[in-house]
Amino acid sequence: MALFVTLMALFVTLVADFVTLVADFVRIMADFVGIMAVFVGFCRCRFNPFAPILRFFYRHLCVILWLGMETMTERKAEIKRSTKETQIELSLNLDGSGQANIHTGIGFYDHLLHHLAVHGMIDLQVKAIGDLHIDAHHSIEDIAICLGRAIDAALASRQGIQRMGTAYVPMDEALARVIIDLSGRPYAIVNVGFATAVIGQMPTDLVIHALETLAAHAKMNLHAAVLYGRNDHHKAEALFKALGRALSQAVAIDPHRQGIPSAKGTLTE
Repeated sequence: MALFVTLMALFVTLVADFVTLVADFVRIMADFVGIMAVFVGFCRCRFNPFAPILRFFYRHLCVILWLGMETMTERKAEIKRSTKETQIELSLNLDGSGQANIHTGIGFYDHLLHHLAVHGMIDLQVKAIGDLHIDAHHSIEDIAICLGRAIDAALASRQGIQRMGTAYVPMDEALARVIIDLSGRPYAIVNVGFATAVIGQMPTDLVIHALETLAAHAKMNLHAAVLYGRNDHHKAEALFKALGRALSQAVAIDPHRQGIPSAKGTLTE
């Protein structure tokens, strides 16, 4: 009997604490609504010399809060792709901090994707198993397919984004330039001359192919070039760093824009 009474008392205490929390929340919300009402009224007062400035900040605060809600719900993606040639699991967060956990089985490809994540401020995880006993082509291509699809999925309607991005990145003697437009129309021009056939375990022609495949499946217009350089490692690394920087600009939320950054009203059709 004593145990029952003790449990009932504990239950009553928990209910009372819950009611108190709800009451505090309601009170805070009421205070917030009251403050906002006063603020809005002050903004609209014709005799208030600060009204234009306050209206400006109020309008942009609303836009930022609205875009923040969009960001929390729409800018992550996970892609799984399994074929007889490769099995890939990839996830990304466009609003990340540059955290990367990448295992493609191809060391130099891991290196390039890690730079893309770090300089693009994208959290990127890649786990891939491929038929590397044949060659690296299937793995490199299929990972680029998954990465492009993930970017496209995370952007959703592409509402409120900057859309375009440009970056120049040096790597010692090499200088790379990447310009992208998240237009929804895939196209790629990759202009880079490699002096060797392979970097580590990655054929240099597949560096170009990876970028072309990424552009196709991310539905982006990509113009990438190495303006000059001697070392092939430096050229490829500079390209992927520049890609990360340009992509970071393009996916960034524009606080001045609420709609789709396109005169035709869509970037997905």
